[in-house]
Amino acid sequence: MQSAFKIALGVFTITFGMIIIIFYPMPIVNFIYSLFDVDIPDPFYILVLGTDDAGEAGKDRTDFIGIVGLKIDEKKIFFMSIPRDLIVEDMVDGKVRKINAVYKKLGLKTLENIIENIVGIRLNRYVIVNYSAFKTLGDKLGPIKIDVEKPMHYDDYHQDLHIHFDPGLHKMKGKELLEYIRFRHDEEGDIGRMRRQRKVLKAIMESAKEKLNLFTLPALFRKLMKEDVKTDIDIVELIVLYWKYRDLNDITFLSFPCKINSSGDLVLDKEKLEKLRKNLKNFNFEVEGERTIKVLVVKANGESTYSFEARFRKIADEVRKKEPRISLSIVNMANEPRIPECIRGENAVIVLSNEIWKMETMKKVVSSFDIPQDNILIPGINWKIEDYYEIIDSLGKSRIYMVVDDYDFIITLGRRI
Repeated sequence: MQSAFKIALGVFTITFGMIIIIFYPMPIVNFIYSLFDVDIPDPFYILVLGTDDAGEAGKDRTDFIGIVGLKIDEKKIFFMSIPRDLIVEDMVDGKVRKINAVYKKLGLKTLENIIENIVGIRLNRYVIVNYSAFKTLGDKLGPIKIDVEKPMHYDDYHQDLHIHFDPGLHKMKGKELLEYIRFRHDEEGDIGRMRRQRKVLKAIMESAKEKLNLFTLPALFRKLMKEDVKTDIDIVELIVLYWKYRDLNDITFLSFPCKINSSGDLVLDKEKLEKLRKNLKNFNFEVEGERTIKVLVVKANGESTYSFEARFRKIADEVRKKEPRISLSIVNMANEPRIPECIRGENAVIVLSNEIWKMETMKKVVSSFDIPQDNILIPGINWKIEDYYEIIDSLGKSRIYMVVDDYDFIITLGRRI
């Protein structure tokens, strides 16, 4: 009886499969074939545009411009933001204007040509994202944990935009995430907002690695395409790229080479641009002599401020001799932050940077702090992410704001050296 059932089930499966192939052959055959035959250029460069809906004057204006680069065979990826206020001379009418106005006035192709001429690469695909996509991603992948580094309060009744965040750890879904990345009304302006967008992208990537797979990815892609995104990347390319990069742990965030001229305009820094053009092509982003490693040192015991500062100065001198690129700073000892129980009274290093050269450089000086191997902590990998956020939240409440990329490592000093 059981054998007859298996035979019947097998016949049904084969028959059903043949019906599907006979009556709906091309979509299935093409899809399966394309997975094995898809031709994706390597390296692969994607132009990413974020558009806002700030009334008639701002509609379709590129509020965000960036480039994603993928070196597929080596599983490398970089992300670079281009400041929206960058002054450029376009290739059509010779007028000088801000780059964020090019898309609206002259179209996508002109903007692509300008960017290609600036950075010296060919853009293979584009993605145009309405900011509401962050709301979709936040709702589908959230709540996303974000440490708000400073007070953020802004109201724009014309846009119906109301942003109110106090420092500390926030668990954000779509609406809050969208408000956070749109904030730029502080002394840093667009530069600060680009840093926060990078922070959000990192957090979304981490959440996506946990919550997305080959079955849930197409549904999210279709929803984004229907409501929030325009792109010439097709679903097959997306699946292939997802499959190749699904275990990615390292993404390089690049700074765009620009400077403020004597007129107060943001313009290209042509000296640094030449170096960037070369690096974008070979995916070598290590620029010797210009880099520093920023380390925040935190008191993790009850010793006096005077004693701790004296100990810190001694260690700092020793580190400076071993590796001059490492910059050490300490928190305001009048507001000693709360330290998680697992490292209270311990010497530990919390790794915030995922750049290999920084971790290798730090290895040279870890012995100066007497930090055991087990106390080299990477949030989310060998250390609870909640413990990391407890420190960040406590620092914020003590008016020590962890602005994105301000520090590469946090060192807690508990035991006396």
